[in-house]
Amino acid sequence: MSGRKISRHAGSGLTDGRSGFSLTWGRRFDSAHADRHTLVELCVVIVVIGILMATAAALLLRARMAGNEASARGTLRSIHTGQIGYAGACGSGSFTSSLVLLAAGPPGSTHGYMPAELGGGAIVERSGYRFTIQ
Repeated sequence: MSGRKISRHAGSGLTDGRSGFSLTWGRRFDSAHADRHTLVELCVVIVVIGILMATAAALLLRARMAGNEASARGTLRSIHTGQIGYAGACGSGSFTSSLVLLAAGPPGSTHGYMPAELGGGAIVERSGYRFTIQ
């Protein structure tokens, strides 16, 4: 191989410029079949896409659960703050046993101790969690 120039042609491997010698790997480049893929290649692509979709779905569910849990903590914080306000203003130091009373507020007031949507009944469902006072 002394003095021979070795070049690489698109898709055909290594060649020394002579027509008889060529070192190839993979498929030879053929312009008539350049846009065709084998069934194995397509199956590999489909499997990779499936794995990526499964991973993305798991991450989406985990993010949704974390969001719902954060919302539930916020709801509990609102109920707790409302109970503290009720105990100080109307309850003579004791808490109420009703979400409706917390949402209604003190007599003569237009604002409750917590948001009105949390006082819609004895049991309030929000973000997949049920809240009640017992």
